[in-house]
Amino acid sequence: FYTLDELIALFLRQLKNATEAFIGERCDEVVMGRPVKFSDEDYVNIRAEEILYKAARLAGFKHITFAEEPLGVTYLEHIRSPKREIAFVFDFGGGT
Repeated sequence: FYTLDELIALFLRQLKNATEAFIGERCDEVVMGRPVKFSDEDYVNIRAEEILYKAARLAGFKHITFAEEPLGVTYLEHIRSPKREIAFVFDFGGGT
């Protein structure tokens, strides 16, 4: 039996190991995307982020930060765009 954070850690550890093998060095930092709100209840949002944080620690990350999903999409568009543009990113909820 696994707790939710342990299950997530199994996946994150695989990603961490694959990344380290690909870049040839240790990877101790991670920026994890997260929904703007997991729930309308504040305590659920806090608990969900705690679970993700604990999972990242269990996977071996030492420096963990979070970015709300629209920021991740904006960054991805920024690095893929061949020229600088103004973009409007809107999070409709239920997935960016």
